[in-house]
Amino acid sequence: MTLTIRRLLPPDAPAYLTLRLRALAQEPSAFGSSHEEEVGRQLPEVEHFLGGSDERHILGAFVADELVGLTGVGREGGLKSRHQAFVRSVYVAPEHRRRGIALQLMKAALTRARRWDGVEWVTLSVTADQSAAVGLYRSLGFTEVGRMPDALRVDGQRIDELMMALELASAGAHGAEMKAPGLAEPIAAARTSGWAHRRAARLAWCLLGAVAAVALAMWVVGPSHHGFVLASLGGSTVFLFGLTRVPAAQPRALIGGHLATAAIGIAVGQWLGSGPLACAVATSLALGFMLVARCVHPPAGANPIIMVQAQAPWSALLDPVLLGLACLLAVATPWSRAYPGLCAWPMNPMEPSPLRMDWGGWPDGDGAALK
Repeated sequence: MTLTIRRLLPPDAPAYLTLRLRALAQEPSAFGSSHEEEVGRQLPEVEHFLGGSDERHILGAFVADELVGLTGVGREGGLKSRHQAFVRSVYVAPEHRRRGIALQLMKAALTRARRWDGVEWVTLSVTADQSAAVGLYRSLGFTEVGRMPDALRVDGQRIDELMMALELASAGAHGAEMKAPGLAEPIAAARTSGWAHRRAARLAWCLLGAVAAVALAMWVVGPSHHGFVLASLGGSTVFLFGLTRVPAAQPRALIGGHLATAAIGIAVGQWLGSGPLACAVATSLALGFMLVARCVHPPAGANPIIMVQAQAPWSALLDPVLLGLACLLAVATPWSRAYPGLCAWPMNPMEPSPLRMDWGGWPDGDGAALK
């Protein structure tokens, strides 16, 4: 795959508008603007927007001539703020994610900012529920300088916004490989061979962390609880080490989900015994609780059946549930901090899972009243 990043110009207006509207429709909580506000924009307006100031650009990421990613970068216009640039509206189409495209867009934006004489700071804002984006910005040296509670309201959900800043003098040479372009020339032609090597190293790091965590849990809780460790906590390592940034991997879901579903399994087991009915009732109650409490952690869905079948006592909440979780966290917490550029776990301890109360398979609009 060859990735090309360049400034978008008026002829790119149709592709830009299509991708922009897709972004607003698919991820409404990630942008300050809304699909409803921008769906009526006409091409002449967009063409004028793309052909504007030399100090405000929209950069596009192209794969095989298809526009798959966007970001905006500009310089503040006030006399007292000319030393600042800003990055806005980073977006990559879902089918092209996890290929380093957002990283290359950010590097290209920072390269642009460095070309404007006198720019010393780059700022951006990101909604607090966008943990992957926050991790990317931190890896580039951005730090959080403020938080605006209730910055956006999307379908009744209150969303905080983080303000982040990067001092260019201390940022190193991020994006140094980007070539300075002409207006219509590529500013980057980034091949993915180096990215593939980094991905292989990161995959190995994730796998080694999972091995260490499961081994420690099995050693600490003892053979009598190995079934729980393998069936339930083993699944949790997938989130802790493989999907570290997703809501289901954060403490609210990981710890709350395991404790709640195990408690439900114990209670139902003592009430209805260990038969199929007890397993079914316990599983459905556990699912209902996790959805309502927004602490869904998929591996915890195995806990009710495990506890019912084992006719576990209440002490099982301590050993093996809490003890096993402690083992996983004892490995995951330092492990996520030991690899350069890796996002430190936990990203957001009280982040709900799911982020919105979209139950089952109903479209977002039908679930708005639940949010």
